[in-house]
Amino acid sequence: MKTLLLLIYCLLMLQVNAQISEVYIPPKMKKIYGGPTRSYNGKPGKEYWQNRADYDISVELNTEEKELIGFETIEFYNNSPDTLRMLFIKLFQDLYRKGTMIDFPIGPADLHDGTIINSVKINGDEIDLSNSANRRTTNLIITNLPENIAPNSVTEIEIDWKFKIPNTAQVRMGVYRNNAYFLAYFFPRIAVYDDIHGWDRSTYSGKVEFYNDFGNYNVEITVPQGFVVRATGENTNAEEMLQPKIFERYREAQESDDVINIITPKDLESLNITAKNKKNTWKFYAVNVPDFSFCATEDYLWDGVSVIVNKNEARRVFTDVLYYEGAKFFDQAAQISKETIEYMSYEMPGVPFPYPHMTTFCNGSRGGGMESPMMANNGVYSSFEGFYTLFHHENGHTYFPFYTGINETLYSWMDESWATYLPVKLIEQKVENHNRFDYLWRRYIKPYAGSFFDIPLMIPSNNTSGLPLIAKMYGRGYLGLFALESALGIDKFKECTIEFISRWKGKHPTPYDFFYTYNDVAGEDLAWIWNPWYFEIGHADLALEKKENENILVKNLGVYPVPFSLKIIFEDNSEEIINESIRIWKDGNTEFEIKHGTDKKIKRAELLDEFYPDIVEENNVINF
Repeated sequence: MKTLLLLIYCLLMLQVNAQISEVYIPPKMKKIYGGPTRSYNGKPGKEYWQNRADYDISVELNTEEKELIGFETIEFYNNSPDTLRMLFIKLFQDLYRKGTMIDFPIGPADLHDGTIINSVKINGDEIDLSNSANRRTTNLIITNLPENIAPNSVTEIEIDWKFKIPNTAQVRMGVYRNNAYFLAYFFPRIAVYDDIHGWDRSTYSGKVEFYNDFGNYNVEITVPQGFVVRATGENTNAEEMLQPKIFERYREAQESDDVINIITPKDLESLNITAKNKKNTWKFYAVNVPDFSFCATEDYLWDGVSVIVNKNEARRVFTDVLYYEGAKFFDQAAQISKETIEYMSYEMPGVPFPYPHMTTFCNGSRGGGMESPMMANNGVYSSFEGFYTLFHHENGHTYFPFYTGINETLYSWMDESWATYLPVKLIEQKVENHNRFDYLWRRYIKPYAGSFFDIPLMIPSNNTSGLPLIAKMYGRGYLGLFALESALGIDKFKECTIEFISRWKGKHPTPYDFFYTYNDVAGEDLAWIWNPWYFEIGHADLALEKKENENILVKNLGVYPVPFSLKIIFEDNSEEIINESIRIWKDGNTEFEIKHGTDKKIKRAELLDEFYPDIVEENNVINF
């Protein structure tokens, strides 16, 4: 019996070691994966925990002073096994505080005194913020707690604050054209304390994004008469806030398969859209989301439509768009948004869209966008391809990083690559001549491929800056997913993706949870992909060489294993395309021979840039 148990134990250990043997894992991380919270099979451990914070927020938008005034009560749940002797509070609007270290210039007109904290109370006790024991960066670090925060306890925190809203240098939020507002990262929030790093001590300097715990949000937003407000969560008093005819269209659009114009140009002329109070207070409630944002507009058009995302439950998602008259392509935006949500719900990743609505605000800026749960802050594009792609990208962020609570501050590729990948095949169907690789190659990869600026994905994002950061999280990360798809085949790749989302929805996955989940579901160690694509410095370089009997040798001179397409042109000018999966390089092979199997004589052979274009083009063609 002992011998049998020993044999079973050894086999299990061999399986575990096979999963992790070829992927580098730092000793401190390895210790965690050998513990109770995370496992080498990619599943949360039996004792996995994470904290949460529920927010009750009241804010007023002062449009005269371009100021936001707020008060919040936070219930912070310390679900960790640790006693917390300090409290980290994120103050993202301190990015505009004079003296803050920032990644790009912000003009003096938008610099101010940061988030003005009038008071902080913890369990009813006023905190002396002038105490030298407390520190301030873009974090408020409170060390003079009335008492330590015990494990498995709930702490009530009250904060009274205000700040100036950026008017010209809008970093992901601010005042835009026509007195339109998008407010994100506007409230003091409890930093993440997790099983990997403890407190998230990172400061916000503008270049990288966020890492937030999940929680419920009960938010009241007071605005002047005439302003329409849309926000994360459900609007619980829309009927009180909107004029009857506007509310009826809003209600109709939530059940309609066709786009409804909720606010029309004629409505804007009438100035009869909202309740006739001097100030109106809009109310929203959101359940188990990692963030909250809102927009407020007084002269924007509003379109809406809905889509069934789960046929078994007949559950609908409302997708709506607010935009100024004449914003290019935005009259098509509600339908485009509907298409991407439907596609992602049924095709890729094939997980029903998890939130009740998706609202897009048009900021009028040139290009680009910024995501929040159920909200997007999008610019205007001159080309339909750019516009269409932007909508799919920002809506795709719903799955990563919001539904799965990714640490964007350290691993921005974990969400940006997915948001770029998820809708790409639908874009190819809808946009004429769209090439999924060419755009990324020209913009994000070619300037850095083959240089020391082409850095591995696993280098933390907050240790990277400038365009090399963009190149790796949008370019290399995106192509890494296609490498996985090529290795696994689309069906197995999709199965792995759905399982990863299922395991980590509402939680905080690391890259290793991603790696190990795919290993587990695929039933093999994929280190031959993880190592070169995610850990190593290198580039792609395939070369062609003539062999005997007109055989063709494809040599991998670079670091990345990549699939390829080879075009053979015969002397009669007929052509043949040979496509090979990434798997030909799996066992460390660096050469692959293609045998000439026809009576035709070959005139020319060339590698096609179908996946990861070579940085050495002169060895991609051979003439016979």
